[in-house]
Amino acid sequence: MTFKVPIISGSKSDEPHVSAIRRALDGFGIESSWDVASAHREHKDAMALVYTYNFRPSSPVITVAGRSDALSGCVAFESRYPVIASRPDHNKPYDLEMYYFSTVGTPSRVAPGAVLGPEQTAGYVNRLVRMMQQPADYMAIAINRLDDDSCIGFSNEVAEISQGRVSVIVADMAQAEYKKCPVGVILGKGNEDDYYLINGAADSGRPVIYSPGKTEKRQLLELGRQFFHSDYRPEVAVVMDPKNAALYAVTVLGLLDRRLAAECMSYRAGQKHG
Repeated sequence: MTFKVPIISGSKSDEPHVSAIRRALDGFGIESSWDVASAHREHKDAMALVYTYNFRPSSPVITVAGRSDALSGCVAFESRYPVIASRPDHNKPYDLEMYYFSTVGTPSRVAPGAVLGPEQTAGYVNRLVRMMQQPADYMAIAINRLDDDSCIGFSNEVAEISQGRVSVIVADMAQAEYKKCPVGVILGKGNEDDYYLINGAADSGRPVIYSPGKTEKRQLLELGRQFFHSDYRPEVAVVMDPKNAALYAVTVLGLLDRRLAAECMSYRAGQKHG
């Protein structure tokens, strides 16, 4: 591997969590770097780091910020590459339930993917790295079967972001078509049934994104407890809004195609394509 995965944290006090991520990455043979800049107090410094990352070889970016997490959204909006938000309060249920929404409840076109736990964060990065090392049969995103409106809406969003260069395949997780896609997306309903879909998709070995849809904060926290208090936390990136999940999925594929990564950046900036 010829690159280092950049980690940016909001405070030096995040060092124990950052070190745990880096140890786990080392176990996969993945090198990393660590920078510190607060999005609240040192916004310009944080953005300067992101612009530096954008000119490096393709690599996911990890953000580490607790309490009110402005860092992950700010970095995700400016980053050429997918951002994995790894909260350092992953083992503090009260703090997590109070502040988790600040990581996943981002506005449109701002799409970090939240992964709970340092080992899970490193595992998700490893999934992305393996995806980058294996030639894709085709640029496609697999999604689970849901109602027609949700599937059509997601597909249309992907088509707009990617200029029609990325396909969406609706299939059951066991089907061969699903397994060929570099990225999988679970479009959920924000209930406990989603948890079983998530675990099944995570077993596929590919990067998986979970969107609980337009879920009320109360419902999100109830569902979140399945993650917060579970001994087994799946290596899945949570992106709450389905449109942002589409953006995140295409950004992940941008690791395979720099032109596609550029399309995502122009889409986030609100520029017209073409």
